[in-house]
Amino acid sequence: MQISARTSPAQASDRPKAYLPREHGATAMLLTPIFSVAILARTWHWSEVVVLLAAFAAMSAKDPAVLLVRQRFVWKQRSPESFAAWRWLLGWSVVLITNVSILLKAWPFKAFLAIGVGVAAFGAG
Repeated sequence: MQISARTSPAQASDRPKAYLPREHGATAMLLTPIFSVAILARTWHWSEVVVLLAAFAAMSAKDPAVLLVRQRFVWKQRSPESFAAWRWLLGWSVVLITNVSILLKAWPFKAFLAIGVGVAAFGAG
């Protein structure tokens, strides 16, 4: 179910309590190249698993963040799901920060910075 920006929290009561990625196409677009490269290379490296976890956490954190931003700036009233949204956002943020810190220690900083610039440019467009 898509919830528009003007939908009130009272109308959004059938929203799932588990905040997992709902955009199946975007998830497939993210995972397909990573799995394809691993299959073609016939090997897995532990940092690829960390990248997958970080990407999944970033995609999962979007829905609770959107709910909390809409609650604050659009609905201007507290949603009954805000506590669950805060909890899920905190959990996904911890997973994301943990995985990014692991990658910062494992990868050369220039490579990490180049990927970050690419992600920022892609996200801004």
